[in-house]
Amino acid sequence: MSTVRLPRSKLRGIFQSMRRNPAPKAPMIKPMYPLQQALRVGRQAAGFSGAGAKKVLFFSRDPGGANCIIPVFKRLAAQKTITPILWGKDYSIIRYGEEKLKYKDISYLNTFQVISFLQSKQVKFILTGTSYGDYSEQKLWKLARKLHIPTAAIVDQWLNYRLRFTSLAGRIITPDKILVLDNFARKEMIGEGFQKAQLLVVGHPSFDLLGEMVGWDKKNVIRHRLSILFICDAIEQAVHVNFGYTEKTIITELLTAFESVNYSDKIDLVIKLHPKNDLDAMRMFIKRVSLPKLVSISLTKTTPLHKLILISDLVIGMYSMGLVEAYLLGKPVMSVQIGLRKEDEFILSRRGVTRTIRSSQILIEEFNRFFLKKRVRYKKRFPIVPHAGENVIKFIIDTINRK
Repeated sequence: MSTVRLPRSKLRGIFQSMRRNPAPKAPMIKPMYPLQQALRVGRQAAGFSGAGAKKVLFFSRDPGGANCIIPVFKRLAAQKTITPILWGKDYSIIRYGEEKLKYKDISYLNTFQVISFLQSKQVKFILTGTSYGDYSEQKLWKLARKLHIPTAAIVDQWLNYRLRFTSLAGRIITPDKILVLDNFARKEMIGEGFQKAQLLVVGHPSFDLLGEMVGWDKKNVIRHRLSILFICDAIEQAVHVNFGYTEKTIITELLTAFESVNYSDKIDLVIKLHPKNDLDAMRMFIKRVSLPKLVSISLTKTTPLHKLILISDLVIGMYSMGLVEAYLLGKPVMSVQIGLRKEDEFILSRRGVTRTIRSSQILIEEFNRFFLKKRVRYKKRFPIVPHAGENVIKFIIDTINRK
């Protein structure tokens, strides 16, 4: 291999040129915080995604939120113009499993992975439920805002409005839009400090499905006993609120009242547990209580609630949304909250449709009245917002198209 020697005069000219035009200094690399680094990773990942249908992400953690987003998710999946993606964790995935839906459990995803997914999939909109005791929805809203992805959350009950949006530090954190059940909820939330422009009335998407169930009732099931359904709320797990009673104290009140009623036939009491209830602990509790001779008890955690409602003669609970659904399906309902120490939050009682039972004596009287006439008298009608699922989808599509 031969070498080429340059004359000294040529070399001198090159060195002088380098002194006159020095090479630029390397830029200083600033340290990145984890979120900044995650955003950069997400943007890089986004460069590899291909074109396709617009994607909408659905997420819930609690079963109430899951009940709201599942009908919307199914409708969008059927339309095939938008690709819905379903995320969940903890209790919501129990509901997803009941509906046999394909979902991703994000319990173990970190910030980097979430951002990378959102941008690589080019998610155009995020719809969530609202939970308390967990802050996953709030974290997702904050990340989406940094990525300029519009968000909305559905409030699935007429209670605990501020608690659903309160962070661990006590600050209010909200998505871009809050979807509420009706004008009653909207007025209450405005009264608690939420901005009018942020609230949109859409209704409760799961109520849309109830019309398809009307007519499918106990006549389709061969039964020879009175069937009473008790819907549990996870009161013992409610660390933020002191109700003055628990699901177990109310069950005890029911069993005591059964011993005093004027009814001699057998009663099947079906207890539908909340996803947060411990099945084994409830079994141990039932073994310890005194059972009236005319009552047989069965526990279930996995049987779909609507099926249980439809085959029941009477539906009892505390303030569960299941009571509202039972009412809309034409079933007699009772809200039993004996020992209540706070304001009654059951929406049918607050709207004057029913009267919450707060004493053992009134419970016995209501049982005797029901066993005599097999019905419960309602004071007035409870209006609902129709076509809730369509309302939510229209809002999602309009939001995507405006972006």
